[in-house]
Amino acid sequence: MISRFFKAYFWGILIASIIAWGYIGFVSASSREAILIEDRITGIDSKIIKPGEFRFLAERAVPGRISLHPVVLSPRFLSYKFEMGLLQSEILDLDDSFKIKIALRLQYSLDPDKLQELFQRLDQPDWNRLDGHLTMLLNTALIETIAGQYRNEGDLAGLKGRLNDYLKNQALNEWKRLLGKEGIDIIESVLEQPLYVPDAGSYLAMTARGNVILQNKLEMSQKIQLARAQQEAEKIKDLAYMSRLEKIGELLKRYPNLRDYLAIDRLSGNVQVMVVPSDRWFPGDAELKRLLTDRAAGGGARPPEAAEPVRPPENGGEAGRRFQDMTPP
Repeated sequence: MISRFFKAYFWGILIASIIAWGYIGFVSASSREAILIEDRITGIDSKIIKPGEFRFLAERAVPGRISLHPVVLSPRFLSYKFEMGLLQSEILDLDDSFKIKIALRLQYSLDPDKLQELFQRLDQPDWNRLDGHLTMLLNTALIETIAGQYRNEGDLAGLKGRLNDYLKNQALNEWKRLLGKEGIDIIESVLEQPLYVPDAGSYLAMTARGNVILQNKLEMSQKIQLARAQQEAEKIKDLAYMSRLEKIGELLKRYPNLRDYLAIDRLSGNVQVMVVPSDRWFPGDAELKRLLTDRAAGGGARPPEAAEPVRPPENGGEAGRRFQDMTPP
């Protein structure tokens, strides 16, 4: 009885494993896509799964060995935007209004026979990077075209008309030849927005003020550098001050009596002291009592009488030569 149970259990596990292996290993492509197979050991398989085809991949039973890279072949769309500054716009740091702007909507398809080469040209092994790769190729083509039609400021006046004619009549055929080598077939190119080329008069007016603009940029750069230098100097002063405070704190822990000395030393450069007899400038206790008595009686307060100045003896003598304490009692 037990042996039959284990046999049934064994055969059940085996059949379930075979079914799971078949389900995992069976790979099919839809009518619009192709699947690129990457083996972690042998690399990318040159035989791709084309639209409507299927294949059994036994290696998928090993976890992590096989990676599938499905990609839609057609139709594919790309919203392409291109911007390029005029000859001196970067030097003068002009805004976006002095840039050539092109916005296109492209429809294209992929050649399944060249998918492996195209996949290996991407900066990362991911079909999501395909639009960036296509944008880079189109940028290169447009920059070369514009460079041939716009060599100096005199070519700017008729540049918009020449670029419009190129995009409507020649660009599609040239891009087909260029991108066809990559396995990309451009089907249609449509302007999403009107072509924008900066006004020649405005641009020439800005270039005429080039020296003023550069001087302003230089002054601004110098101000920024000065501010950064001042900021660094303040940081250095703060660090030195913090270090000094730490040393003072250590000294006060060892010698607490230094606290009064440090307080006086802190004020020494900012305080001036003059010692004079107090009753020479301020009334004494007797004088204050007399002033309060006169005020209570209704009389006006009289200012304190100043002490008579001390004069040296007229005929000289011993009193004129030795020091005498002449402070009033």
